[in-house]
Amino acid sequence: MPELIKLFDWDNLIKDLAIHSIIKEHKYIKSDKYENAVYTYVANSLRDFCNQDERFAEAVVKSNRGFAECIKNIMKGCGNAISDIEVYRRAAKFFFPDSEVSFIMTIKLGEFPTEKYLSQKSAVKNEPKGSQQKKP
Repeated sequence: MPELIKLFDWDNLIKDLAIHSIIKEHKYIKSDKYENAVYTYVANSLRDFCNQDERFAEAVVKSNRGFAECIKNIMKGCGNAISDIEVYRRAAKFFFPDSEVSFIMTIKLGEFPTEKYLSQKSAVKNEPKGSQQKKP
């Protein structure tokens, strides 16, 4: 029996389409200063999520929602601050509500700090409480 020729690699095609749609919209996004602070990182993360699982990529491609809308949704109600992990969780859930994002942080150490380094005082001066006045 002859081997079936695979004309299209659906998994890679859907991933490419999803990534292309994110990149295309990323170039033209108009955002405020808070959205502007995260949109490149979110685009890179969404690309990585698409590469990790073709179902996520398929959800991005089939969604009527766009990248700009995703960014606005992420930043909605966050005030002046939001953690990195929460940004990525909101981005993933925007396209795939039943998803979870987790971080694994590791530290890789080099040579132990020298005694000279360890004995140095911090260059940052501690100001007494109440000395920081709010600017009008």
